Amino acid sequence: IRSAVTAVRHPTSLILLSTAPAPPCRMPFYAVKRGLVTGVFNTWLECQAQVVGFPGARYKKFSTVEEAQMFVSAPHTPPRVSTGASKKSKGPPSLATGTKRKRSPTPPPANPPLIVYTDGACHSNGRDNSRAGIGVYFGDGHPWNVAERHPGRQTNNAAEIAAAKRAVEIAEREGVEALEVRTDSQFLISCLTAWLPKWRRNGWRLSDGGTVRVRQEIESLADLLDSTRVRVNFRHVRGHSGNHGNEMADRLANQGADAPLLGGSGGSSGGVSVA
Repeated sequence: IRSAVTAVRHPTSLILLSTAPAPPCRMPFYAVKRGLVTGVFNTWLECQAQVVGFPGARYKKFSTVEEAQMFVSAPHTPPRVSTGASKKSKGPPSLATGTKRKRSPTPPPANPPLIVYTDGACHSNGRDNSRAGIGVYFGDGHPWNVAERHPGRQTNNAAEIAAAKRAVEIAEREGVEALEVRTDSQFLISCLTAWLPKWRRNGWRLSDGGTVRVRQEIESLADLLDSTRVRVNFRHVRGHSGNHGNEMADRLANQGADAPLLGGSGGSSGGVSVA
């Protein structure tokens, strides 16, 4: 994620997922289909942060969240090209050959993203004896699954951010083209979509004058998202709602929190990849 005037290699996207039916909400919703972060936002300021300075940004205001989500998730459909021999092309003649131009064939669709669930856990969160772990779940028995002790600050939010970063690092290492990170951390989603631009403008200060405690973790994740060749999407899922992937990521994160912390608070994490 970069400043609005900086070119972005791969935009990060956010798709809000709700597992419970809800009546349509009649209030403005701002849908960003192409921008720094894509998804549905509740305020114009949040939307503006994703589109200002972004080349070819596409966004629209809707009265219901359902319409906004449909706008974001609808695939881009290129114009159809007729190949019937009976129809004469109206295209301009080629300057090189004097014949009529042929339109390029429609490019094949991009490969669907690899789905990964991430979670952070912290036993005794907020206390001196807290123990934080990260969980990364690609699938049952998958060799890339991870349950590790978080080596940084022993808090739940820090572990949530670190788990997402770990997933992107694995995808980059394994040559994955596109990745969808599913997380139940609304805090992580808000950091990336709403708060990061404000924090940068305010010198990483909160509205009450305090400092942003997760600055190091968020900056590290944002730098990785800027530099990686992996196309990364973020999707919010409801936690502890029977979602198998989310439940497994939670289990791995708790296993990581139980692992020993090697080398002190700043050392390497304990735990190993869990297949």
